[in-house]
Amino acid sequence: MISCVSLTIVGQGFATDKDNLITFSDTHGRTTSSNMRSAVGASLTATVPSYPPGIYSVQVQNAGGVSNTKYFTITGVTSS
Repeated sequence: MISCVSLTIVGQGFATDKDNLITFSDTHGRTTSSNMRSAVGASLTATVPSYPPGIYSVQVQNAGGVSNTKYFTITGVTSS
């Protein structure tokens, strides 16, 4: 499992208070959500949940609506 990896979401219309609900989901129905603040309404940085390698979706919801769903892949880490 991978943990403590940051994901930056760039866009517009993010709330500058703590009302951006970021939801990470996988194909097995696992979801993890957190409320984040955007300093200027144009980007959010969140910690990716500790999920095993695979394809996951991320979506942002706030008072302005729901974002498009975007996908990212966790590939794992190699030992050095």
